[in-house]
Amino acid sequence: MLNLVELEQFVSFADNGTLSKAAEVMHISQPTITRTMRHVEKAFGVVLFE
Repeated sequence: MLNLVELEQFVSFADNGTLSKAAEVMHISQPTITRTMRHVEKAFGVVLFE
């Protein structure tokens, strides 16, 4: 299950188009949002990146 912060990061990624821009906007590191997106992939059972 995802928590609110993970969902916020996912929405930021969708809004900004890149992980680096989403991380910049959210004032977090790019590796942090990458880890979160991996967790989102596992939670939904879909591949977000190839």
